[in-house]
Amino acid sequence: LITLFYPSCKRVDSKVIDINENITDSVLAPISKLIDTESSSNIELLNVAQQEILDSQSYYRLELYKGTTNFFEGNNSEYKLLHKRAANSLSRDIDSLYVEGVYWNHKGINLASNGQIDSAIACYERSCANMFQTRKWEAYFNVSINLAYIYKVRGDLISSEKIFRRALFVADSVGTNSLNEALLTGLGVMY
Repeated sequence: LITLFYPSCKRVDSKVIDINENITDSVLAPISKLIDTESSSNIELLNVAQQEILDSQSYYRLELYKGTTNFFEGNNSEYKLLHKRAANSLSRDIDSLYVEGVYWNHKGINLASNGQIDSAIACYERSCANMFQTRKWEAYFNVSINLAYIYKVRGDLISSEKIFRRALFVADSVGTNSLNEALLTGLGVMY
């Protein structure tokens, strides 16, 4: 039974990985907006998606979302188990850096929800560093928004402003506008 939960980490064709990432992204797009609601249907969708994919990085990315969904449902033991399983799967390649970034972002969300602000900041900072290295800019900007917001919650408006400005600088540098409105709105709230 345990082998069902630990798919092999063999290298698969990059075309297959792209298909798996598309499946994963299509499942996660609606769930990430509703992660703290409709828990049972979200977990069911994630389980189905995990059965369809072949590469371990996409599998464990879905595992992280299942863990966070369980967290918001109040099932802390399942959350810890799923997150630990995902964390143990990580290696040091770029794809793993991205999944590790997702892991630290989710851990930051969960810690912030429990009022552990300083620990959440450390997780978000680690996630930002990973997302920056992978050059997955939308993920980097989303985590930057989380980090800036948590600094604001802590009352550290200077650090919050720095995070928003850094993210805007990166957005301008790489030529992406995907989250400029959110970044500018966040920065505007500082004033």
